[in-house]
Amino acid sequence: MAAIAETKTGNSLPSRQPVILVLCCLAFGILFDRYRDPMWQLLLGASLLSLVVWLICFRIRLTRLASCSICIATVAIGGLWHHVWWNAYSSGDLAMFAEDLESPQRIRAVVQREPRWLVAPASDVFESTPNGIRTRMVLRIESLQQGSEWTRVSGSVPTFVDGQLSGFAVGDRIEATGLLSLQRQAHNPGQFDLRDFGRSERQFCSLRILHPEAITLLDRSHRWGITPAFSQMRQRLDQLIWRTLSPTNAALGSGILLGIREQLDEAEKANYLMTGTIHLLAISGLNVGILAGGILSLGALGIVSRRSALWLTIGIVTLYAGLVEFQPPVARAAVLIVVWCCSKLGGRPGFSFNTLAVAAIIVLADNPSQLFQVGAQLSFLAVATMSATHRYLYKPQRLDPLDELLQRARPIPLKFAHFTATTIGRAVAMSGLIWLLALPLVAYRFHIVAPIALLANPLLMIPITVAMLSGILFLLVGWWLPWAGVLIGAVFDGSLASIQWIVNRSAEVPGGYWWTVGPSLGFVICFCCLSLFLYAFPTTRMPARWAVSLSALAIAVGWLTPAMVELQNQKQQRYMEMIFADVGHGGCALLKLPGGNHVLFDAGSTASPGFTARTIAAMLWREQVSHLDAIIISHADLDHYNAVDRLTEFFSVGAVYSPAAMVEQTNSPAGELIARLGKRRIPVRVAAAEQSLFGQDGLELAILHPKSGAVFSNDNAGSIVCELAFAGQRILLTGDVEREGLDAILAQPVRRRLLAVAPHHGSKNSDPARFMSWCQAAHLVVCDDWKPPGEQDLSGFMLPGTQVYLTGRDGAVRLCVVASHLPPEIRTWKAQPW
Repeated sequence: MAAIAETKTGNSLPSRQPVILVLCCLAFGILFDRYRDPMWQLLLGASLLSLVVWLICFRIRLTRLASCSICIATVAIGGLWHHVWWNAYSSGDLAMFAEDLESPQRIRAVVQREPRWLVAPASDVFESTPNGIRTRMVLRIESLQQGSEWTRVSGSVPTFVDGQLSGFAVGDRIEATGLLSLQRQAHNPGQFDLRDFGRSERQFCSLRILHPEAITLLDRSHRWGITPAFSQMRQRLDQLIWRTLSPTNAALGSGILLGIREQLDEAEKANYLMTGTIHLLAISGLNVGILAGGILSLGALGIVSRRSALWLTIGIVTLYAGLVEFQPPVARAAVLIVVWCCSKLGGRPGFSFNTLAVAAIIVLADNPSQLFQVGAQLSFLAVATMSATHRYLYKPQRLDPLDELLQRARPIPLKFAHFTATTIGRAVAMSGLIWLLALPLVAYRFHIVAPIALLANPLLMIPITVAMLSGILFLLVGWWLPWAGVLIGAVFDGSLASIQWIVNRSAEVPGGYWWTVGPSLGFVICFCCLSLFLYAFPTTRMPARWAVSLSALAIAVGWLTPAMVELQNQKQQRYMEMIFADVGHGGCALLKLPGGNHVLFDAGSTASPGFTARTIAAMLWREQVSHLDAIIISHADLDHYNAVDRLTEFFSVGAVYSPAAMVEQTNSPAGELIARLGKRRIPVRVAAAEQSLFGQDGLELAILHPKSGAVFSNDNAGSIVCELAFAGQRILLTGDVEREGLDAILAQPVRRRLLAVAPHHGSKNSDPARFMSWCQAAHLVVCDDWKPPGEQDLSGFMLPGTQVYLTGRDGAVRLCVVASHLPPEIRTWKAQPW
């Protein structure tokens, strides 16, 4: 019986973990304030009253009532702290002087983060305005010039400089002239909201400086401060890495050791994302855990006492977190490790849920918005998984005395081989379990499923461990023992090369990853609750194989089944939706047609192809689109098709339609796109007048222009013009049609349209007066940036009875037509998000 009791105690989690309840109450308070936004006076009053009730109940020993009171107080305190963080700003905050549109401002500020060069994007045939090297830094604004006076302001602002900026350090006072604006708000469904993210970091604005010469040094910093000292050390260590390592590995070395990821190419980052190894670039808990494990091994080997090893781990991990600027991933990992070490010093268990809850409370106390950040969610999910499933992988085994004697008698090489195989097996199993439990959250946030990570992450364990330990040793001795630094640097360089080789080869494995719409938020929350019950609830005691099987079954039933139901509902759809996305100066319209067909009319902008494709893809995933039946490219201007190539990597495409003039081009970006589509076996078809596409369920998508065989003076004149008719309503899609092409369109019969797209982004070349008189549109969509009044004149389109929408100002525009007897619904994303 004693043995059974001992086994139960070893395999179960502690029964009393009160900090978990405190964390839950704190998180509930933060959630309540974010989504209900109560008055701060109500939260303050509730917290004070609950604390008074708790004190009274505690004194008269009403234990349960005291516990309820302290829980209510914790909820109120959590909500109050989030309310202060999210809403409380001084009247002199920089955001009070900024607007949505950029405006020139002259500022005086202190450098808060040293300048870092952003690597220039690789040349892309679909890039309309190639970007060169830029510099990023963070400034703490002190004053702003208004007229001839300087006004005191406050606030931290991320700053981007066009060109290479050097010669400035943390703490330097500068004066600069740049373009100040509020952080960009999400203008499309599914788009990442920079304004909300900046608000969570208390950075409402951004500053763009057009040239390094627009910055003047006012005063050098005092170099004896902690922050400037860390900055100088970070820059010197970065220079040491670039001097010693090969150029192909130096950027990765700085990224995983110092958190300087600006030097990594976007294509390299994409490979890490697609193989499920992106955490290697974020100085995640794995990197900091390897560092801590190397220090703790000194105690395990008897080089120092175990207690000294714990204190040494606390000190070095804290210093390392300061070296990398307490970036959120490393700060969370450092908090976890410090709390773990303190627990061990106090004789408490290591990574229990109680310890994890303490670390989470510290992170939320520093920034309550971390509760909504995917990095924090994945970090704590991974550690919680390890803590909950530790009992499956590290069960105490009671061997027969004879078997134990035989094990001790084995040769040392055999013992080492057995230990290595066991360790690798446990690492593989733990990595696979973390991947499985994080899969719904990763798919919901990043829309990718990467089973290749099950192979890549275990293969990377050895090289990343060698890289982290040799890299730290290289930084410690390389600057004062050059000969030793060269030797250690060679090991560091080789391990980095191994990491890149494994990641690059993994990205090439067919079927190693695929893009997905992702599950719903409700499923992600339910799945996490189910996993908590299966793996962490002490009385469950479910065998590992059953717990893993139930997790996989939950994903199959709870995620895939609703996806199949949604696909079936789309096929039975009897209404029509159109969404005109905001892609800047460009064009993209999603047509969700009756019967479940999805069509894109144009997909491009003057922004980079990658940014444009991610913006459009996020909208498509948000709208539950996984397959495009057709992409219609109006004409061969990059701002109408530069994202098509990338989109074919995210989505399957039935066919691409374009005018004959575009198909006939060879030595041009349009010809390159046609060639790439051919390699992917996506048919390219010529669209011409009098063709009709997807004619069903009372729908007609007719091509009005250009006529087959017609020749035009430029690509704009030969733009495809489509008219969509459904339920007695007509919608006109125009591309950039102008000149003789516009004349040909205006020569056709006059018909009243429900909605039309302004030709050529609302340009005066589109002859607004004639066009509006001909199309008689009740609603007009202009697909263009929002510019200052003097640079944008849409007055020619603003006729009585016509509502004009500008995507750059109003965000995405959604039109829904259900039936002829019901009025159509038109909404904009900024005013009425759906």
